Amino acid sequence: MSPADPLAVAALMSPRSAPREVQAPRPAILVVDDDPVNGTLTAALAERLGCLPTRAFTGRQAVDLQGGAPFSLILMDLHMPELDGFQATRLIRQSEAMENQDQSLSLHSLAEDSWPLTGIHRTPIVGMTATASSDLVRYCQEVGMDGLVEKPLSLAAFRELFNRWLIVGSLP
Repeated sequence: MSPADPLAVAALMSPRSAPREVQAPRPAILVVDDDPVNGTLTAALAERLGCLPTRAFTGRQAVDLQGGAPFSLILMDLHMPELDGFQATRLIRQSEAMENQDQSLSLHSLAEDSWPLTGIHRTPIVGMTATASSDLVRYCQEVGMDGLVEKPLSLAAFRELFNRWLIVGSLP
């Protein structure tokens, strides 16, 4: 079989030997909402855009879940019982700051030729509310949120939100 042989070329390009498209991992999204309808709708829209949603029903659950698994984005309802979205965001940011500090201390003990190994971890947190105001946007930023959106969101609004905050590039 010579490289110029058309049958050899056809065999090389057959579906069995054609390069396979590598699938990027689905971004993990934490959806935090105490309202079952809003939470289900938000998770369904995230899944429709190719994300892998995880549900939390309280701010406390969000803090616990964030501590155990990395998420690409957190969508946080602002008003929930037990621990609201503002308090949960503060706790998540405190936890990230401690992790980053511990990581920084560990890296200082490594040889200089191993720099840079990693960056600072900060998960984007976008607040969700039924009514937004400029004062509320400012307060969300003060507690450590990266943005604020009004519910319910359309598929187009979700696509824009995810394309802005997810590092994976544009979603379909």
